[in-house]
Amino acid sequence: MRYVKMTVHGLVQGVGFRYMAKYRADALHISGTVKNLADGSVQIFAYGKKEDIDRYIDVIKSSPSPAATVDEVIIDELDPSEVKNQQSFQVIY
Repeated sequence: MRYVKMTVHGLVQGVGFRYMAKYRADALHISGTVKNLADGSVQIFAYGKKEDIDRYIDVIKSSPSPAATVDEVIIDELDPSEVKNQQSFQVIY
């Protein structure tokens, strides 16, 4: 299993990015969260099988929302044992 934190920079707020990120995570059976940050970026925590997380990272880098523009994705690897009762992917407001 793999657990990552992604910080996505670019035109990623107000363009449906979080909802498309959730849609694509659900399709790949990835659990976690996505939320807007005050600096205009989006933060994603994603947990799932390594190959699914790898595909999800590629989706995020190429922008899951056609209206968004992703300039940079910073990926931090986290310890999968830190995940507690994470069984779905949620948009945080």
